Amino acid sequence: MKYKLSIIIPVFNTGSVLRETMYSVFSQNFDSYEVICVDDGSDDTETMKILREYNKIYDNMKLVVESHKGAAVARNKGMDLSNGKYILFLDSDDLYSSEFLKRMYDDISETQSDCSICGYYDDDKVVSPNSDSFTRFSEEYLCEFPIAPWTKIYRKSFLIENKIRFQNLPSSNDVKFYVLSLLLSKKVSTVCKSDLVWHRTNRTGQISAGRKAINFLKAVKSLKDELEIRHELTGDFKQKLLYFSIQTGLYELKNDNDEIFYLAFRDYLNEFNTKISNDTVEQRRVAWLSKPMDEWLYFVGDFHSQLFKNKDSILAALNDKKSIYMWGFGKRGKAFADFSKELKIKIKGIYDRNPKNEDFGIRFCSFQKMKEEADIVVISSFSIKDDYGFSELTEKGLDVLDLNRYCPL
Repeated sequence: MKYKLSIIIPVFNTGSVLRETMYSVFSQNFDSYEVICVDDGSDDTETMKILREYNKIYDNMKLVVESHKGAAVARNKGMDLSNGKYILFLDSDDLYSSEFLKRMYDDISETQSDCSICGYYDDDKVVSPNSDSFTRFSEEYLCEFPIAPWTKIYRKSFLIENKIRFQNLPSSNDVKFYVLSLLLSKKVSTVCKSDLVWHRTNRTGQISAGRKAINFLKAVKSLKDELEIRHELTGDFKQKLLYFSIQTGLYELKNDNDEIFYLAFRDYLNEFNTKISNDTVEQRRVAWLSKPMDEWLYFVGDFHSQLFKNKDSILAALNDKKSIYMWGFGKRGKAFADFSKELKIKIKGIYDRNPKNEDFGIRFCSFQKMKEEADIVVISSFSIKDDYGFSELTEKGLDVLDLNRYCPL
């Protein structure tokens, strides 16, 4: 039977939460879809019991059992067995809202896109793509969205035509799939909703909990080789890949603190033999090529010095602004608070979802107060642009000063 959608779910030892996941998948306000569950050799007591139970009830479910080969093999197997015009992926511990399939299908079919991307929420934050905030022509394009496939729907024929598959790695196995799909797609659309997928975090046994930076390096090296074979590693794609590699490599290094990865990644960066036009990321690239790891990590974390290095640009952006508010009060936000004190810049208020009990002489305020009174908002985190509230500021026409331009992560 031909379906409009195929949902592919790799499963491994998620018996404690799997029933909730399956309930969300089979409670959709959409009819034409199949569910392909690929069990990757689960050895707990509940996982296979739940899968067999659902497989008996629902005719639109396929159950495939593999020996423990990893999520990438399971997803690729699911793609091979799929009959849908469009393909989606879900982790077996995550949840769909009841309108997820309909919203995603409506968007990708109406826009005739190769890929459509939605927002999600997890235990810590809300992430919602803003269709007005990204451009495929910017270096930042590949860093605009989550790498994981469970926020996306793909046209199956596009994946087949471009031979886009998951890479068999213990972690970062979706990096190559993600980058190729965005770079090679003719059109990408977004569904600006953050409540369509709930991604569980901090669950024991999650792959992300044991990820290794060296696997990310293997992924981007393979990706670079693939683009060269396809004759696609041109100036534009090379800039995007280099920007993505440095930004995401920094995240991986901070999580893993692996000097072997740091030095091997330096060799990888040297292969590009090119500069990147974004000044901040170019500073990171040059520093990665020349500094020891400990010194480099200090360099990218020394927000105070970097703010003063860019003092003239920041002061020019704040010139004549009478009502300056700040959004976010992590390390970068605190550095800016110190910076503003030293330069006698008056900050009227700070909005933060988790206000701190620290006295910086600046009052915390509500989002509404900031939105109503500010004539410029200083944002201090990459993730703020993904927050559903950010689009409200841009729609109102408020000026925004993004500290990420001046301070590396």
